[in-house]
Amino acid sequence: QTKKPTRWVIEKAKHLNSKANDFCPSIDEKDGFDHVYFSSTREESKGKKLSGITGTKFSDLFVTKLDRHGKWEDVTALDSLNTRFDEGSPCIFDQGRKFYYTSCIAEKGKNTGCQIYEAQKVEGEWMNPANLGIVSDSLSIGHPTVSPDGSIIYFSARLDGGYGGADLWYSEKAGAEWTKPKNMGPAINSAGDELFPYMRNDTTLFYSSTKHPTMGGLDIFVAYKDENERWHSQNMGYPFSSNGNDFGIYYYKNENKGYFTSDRKGSKGEDIYFFEMPPLEFKLKGTVHDADTKALIDSSLITLY
Repeated sequence: QTKKPTRWVIEKAKHLNSKANDFCPSIDEKDGFDHVYFSSTREESKGKKLSGITGTKFSDLFVTKLDRHGKWEDVTALDSLNTRFDEGSPCIFDQGRKFYYTSCIAEKGKNTGCQIYEAQKVEGEWMNPANLGIVSDSLSIGHPTVSPDGSIIYFSARLDGGYGGADLWYSEKAGAEWTKPKNMGPAINSAGDELFPYMRNDTTLFYSSTKHPTMGGLDIFVAYKDENERWHSQNMGYPFSSNGNDFGIYYYKNENKGYFTSDRKGSKGEDIYFFEMPPLEFKLKGTVHDADTKALIDSSLITLY
């Protein structure tokens, strides 16, 4: 399965990776001057303690930008949002005006979980992080992605009424509030773990799962919504899925390229990979003759169908 030839070109995103874990990219697509936001446990992360979940340093949010000369700027931390606890899984929305992410701020003596926060852009900086309050503080949710119109937020959580493990859920915007979460159902969820959703458009959802058929660990799945509003899922297969953990995909809105995360063989822990489907190029060479006289026809116009 992993030896099957493919036209996809995949390579490590050197401008994003470090010796630590780098994962879950999200992009503010700016007409060729991309801003790539991602999570990392690199040395610059604020938290000094180790996470009880991962055993590594707490993760923080980082960004790098493509400048006007086509070069990637140095990676910088989002100090206005990062805390000494875990921040990660960013989701850029509304043409770079809104920022959703997961934060796991722990308060002494309180049973608090991870929550989804929204930040606003103020004079070029991400500011005013606010907990969306989708579930109570004692529960944990994360990995946000939103529908193109911003009216639905999808996320991963281990809530009552699921199919087992972590499931994908969604909440709808009602004024300034978000409705009680609803499960995405058995076409998406399983007895395994469903994590890291990414909504590319109204009818295409990417996510990661340990469910069958899997090539090992978390695999990347894609789900399509049909005309009856029903979801249909399939494993994306090699080279997106591997015998390692593959997750945190970002797919460009209108191009056959993007990024995803993997700890497959050859990775330093969790690394971010770039993928692209290059355009098919055909070359045609030949001569044009008159059908009756067989004489060569000069300057003929050829139309391909």
